[in-house]
Amino acid sequence: MTLRHLLSHQAGLPAVRRRLPPGAMLDWRLMTGANAAERPWWEPGTAHGYHVNTFGFAVGEVLRRVSGRTVGTLPREQVAGPLRADIYISGWRTTPTSTRGACPARRSPGRRGSWPLRTPTRRCASRRPYRSSLSPAEAAAELRTDARAGRVDPDAVSAVLAVAGHRVPRRHEGPAGLTAREVEVLRLLARGLRTKEIAKRLVITPKTASNHIEHIYIKIDASTRASASLFAVQHGLLVDEAFTP
Repeated sequence: MTLRHLLSHQAGLPAVRRRLPPGAMLDWRLMTGANAAERPWWEPGTAHGYHVNTFGFAVGEVLRRVSGRTVGTLPREQVAGPLRADIYISGWRTTPTSTRGACPARRSPGRRGSWPLRTPTRRCASRRPYRSSLSPAEAAAELRTDARAGRVDPDAVSAVLAVAGHRVPRRHEGPAGLTAREVEVLRLLARGLRTKEIAKRLVITPKTASNHIEHIYIKIDASTRASASLFAVQHGLLVDEAFTP
């Protein structure tokens, strides 16, 4: 079995046959030992199967034996630290508050990520390789700065801060209960942009843009682009708005 086989999921070790005790996936020595004792399900290199439960242990143990450092420590020292990158791989710390589970996900066009919301600002404020710990107020200010700069999703930031007990400005709804995003979509729709053009302008997927349009039609009781455009005009949504075709 070669390292190439491990990295390409061709090692023949996608699972462990014997029954493991509860919590085994949290025991590094137990899992790496079980992997080492396991007979390959096929001859390595002759087939492919996603090693969903064993890949991290197999590759991580290779890294540990070669470098003497864990799969969490190695990226921290050679990648995250030098680049001041705010990333986390289990194993850097032993305390639960060091995890980054509740911080808002980085924005990805057309996609919004979310994590379980528990003591969010404490987790976002925990010490990093490149800075000391932040107070709850400092962490909240940093999240708001990232949201204004477009680095994280503003709605996710508002949700995280609200759960953490921070004051969050009330969202102002548009006519017929339209959200701010739906008003943006309706304005572009009324200007004659097609669904794909709206998606490109707002940096979302065409499917997301289509969903917004569907929700808008339901809220304003419209069935055509013309009636939706008329609604936008009647409610002053196009007044004094700069537009670049």
